[in-house]
Amino acid sequence: MTGPIAEDGRVVVAWLRRAVLGLERAVDEINTLNVFPVADADTGTNMLVTLRAAARSAEVADRTEGPHAVARATVAGAVAGARGNSGVIVSQIMRGLAGQLGPDADLTAEGLATGLRNATDLVTTAVAEPIEGTILSVLRAAADGAGAALAGGGDLATCARGSAD
Repeated sequence: MTGPIAEDGRVVVAWLRRAVLGLERAVDEINTLNVFPVADADTGTNMLVTLRAAARSAEVADRTEGPHAVARATVAGAVAGARGNSGVIVSQIMRGLAGQLGPDADLTAEGLATGLRNATDLVTTAVAEPIEGTILSVLRAAADGAGAALAGGGDLATCARGSAD
């Protein structure tokens, strides 16, 4: 299969592979952080296990079902493979973003802003005691940044930069 959907499926799989490699390089550093409210020394490992599960599911879906199934499989893999609070948080961020993909698996500026807002809501609901000053605050700020860029007429790249800022 060729075309936008096939291209997007390959892009997602390639991004997941690179994300896993990047997290593998940073996992020890992340594990040493005192992550509130539970300083359990395995935050990075839990995120890595979750991301690896998402990547494996995406790769299998791309090979067996086709690129149209990659986003759904990524989320399913992340949710099923989520380990610890940090893994659940990663899976819910993926879930919020994937829910905004268009019929051709395209993500728009509006979809990014809405997906990050939805991810914020999903993560807040998934965590037993949401605490400000944690990744929840960072996620909310990312959603706010994307939303502000969108309100200013920004395209997808501008909204992504607004989110990162």
